[in-house]
Parts: sequence; structure tokens; C-alpha cells
Amino acid sequence: MNINVKVKSGKEFEGYLRILASVPPFSLLRPRELQVLAELYAINSENIAIPEETRNKIVFHKDTRQSIADKLGISVQSVYNITLSLREKGLLGDDKFNSKFVIPKLDKITFNFIEE
Repeated sequence: MNINVKVKSGKEFEGYLRILASVPPFSLLRPRELQVLAELYAINSENIAIPEETRNKIVFHKDTRQSIADKLGISVQSVYNITLSLREKGLLGDDKFNSKFVIPKLDKITFNFIEE
């Protein structure tokens, strides 16, 4: 089955996460956590040509967090609190992504259903 999903330019990662919102650990995310994580994924994707260690310094830098706060209309302290929550939920490590849940920019997502 193929389902075409329209996604606004610049909102691709939020779209991915909304689709994945029924699958753990993404199902644990509150709406604002989803938005912040989507922004982090987008910034990571924009800098994908940079080595991972340096890229993580950019993605999780205080100026980047301030930029995310400004874009989402929330305080920078809220961004810090949300990233802490994302760490507690296993999606982030200490100023890095959990490699198991990094989402690159995609054209297609495939689901495989496995019987329990």
C-alpha cells in the first residue's frame, strides 16, 4: 500500500514524527517535545556533511537552543527542560542523539509489521 503525505517545506521532520507518533518511544512524546525533537533533527540534517562530534556541538549549542525557542515561541529554559525529558525517554544522550532513533531526511518510510 502506498499513501502520499503532503508535508510543508521545512516541516518534514515534524511530519515524520507525527506519522511515528503511534510507535514507541515516539508515542511517549508530548506535542511540544515532538516539535523540539523535529527541530533538532532538521538542524542535524542541515549539517549532515559535518563530522558527527562537531555536528552534535552545533545541534546542541546554547545558540541553537535559543534559535529553537524563538522559532517555537517558547523560553530557552523550556527547550532545556524538553531536551532533558527527551534524554529521559531515551531519544537523546548527553548532547547527542541516541543513534537508534536518529531520523535522516527521507522521501519514504516503510513499515514492517511483525507478529508478537
